[in-house]
Amino acid sequence: MSYNIYRKMTCVGVSPSFLSLSSLAECFVHFNMPELALAMPGIILKCGYSVNVYVANVVLKGLCYKGKLVKAVKFLDEMGRNSVSPDVVSFNTLIKGLCRVRNLDEAINMRSKMEHANCVPNVVTYTILMDGFCVKGQTDEAMGLLEEMRMKQLEPDVYIYNTLINGLCTNDDVDRGKELLNEMLEKEISPNEVTYTCLMNGLCKMGRMKEAKVFFNTMLERGIRPDVITFTGLISGLCKDGKIAKAVELFNFMLEKGEEPNNRTYNILINGLCKEGLLSDAFKILEMMVEKGKKPDVITYNVIMRGLCDVGNINYALKLFDSMLSNKNYVDPDA
Repeated sequence: MSYNIYRKMTCVGVSPSFLSLSSLAECFVHFNMPELALAMPGIILKCGYSVNVYVANVVLKGLCYKGKLVKAVKFLDEMGRNSVSPDVVSFNTLIKGLCRVRNLDEAINMRSKMEHANCVPNVVTYTILMDGFCVKGQTDEAMGLLEEMRMKQLEPDVYIYNTLINGLCTNDDVDRGKELLNEMLEKEISPNEVTYTCLMNGLCKMGRMKEAKVFFNTMLERGIRPDVITFTGLISGLCKDGKIAKAVELFNFMLEKGEEPNNRTYNILINGLCKEGLLSDAFKILEMMVEKGKKPDVITYNVIMRGLCDVGNINYALKLFDSMLSNKNYVDPDA
């Protein structure tokens, strides 16, 4: 619609304002049309205006979000021709795009290019790079960036620590994650629900439920509200540990605290109940799920059918499968 208005304006000889043109660029990015946004700097120049770094960053964001990294790098290189100097947002946007496609070598090169352009990497730059390394399992490289930050007198914040703790815990190095938590506390940087959730998920994954419970209690004592991800991780850990009664107890505590379970929460608990042969309890949770407006998905039904088969109730499992095929209110079965 915005583009149609622009065309009508030009057709009747009305020159669009710079604000209109920059808004059009944002519109193209919003609707995932980065190639059209890429044309906007040329149109802005043609209309007699100068392209500023804000518009250039909008275009970069659109290209990176859609994975058009080659075009994004080329656009950054050409910004100087339009008398636009890339700023820290420009480089961070491109570095984030490169990390998203796991091209960490090019992301590090872009950081070097950033420094050569007299644009100083900030905490956001390091957070993006650390996350990129952690996602690839290269936690030592991520920790090396923390040391580099310190050498450059850049103080890490809660986001930096959360990124590293999440990376370490995801890669089964919870003890180093705990060391970073202690470092945070020593520096009087307050951990938040993300910090504790990452640590608890890592501990649950390793079967260290007692330690996870200690962190959960600490979280409550500090007045930090657990979210659905926190509860779901703990419920999953308890189910894997065979402590289904504790898992149900925590689920009820979650409801008492007003935290709404999501599909994953329900599926994990239903699966845990089915594995213990508690089919009637599993169906009660399924009923609650539907009553609360959550639509069971293919994982939910697979778990239920597996549970029915495990207790020898094949006929009911087949009946449920047939319902999935015939009833539009059910999801389609998978392979």
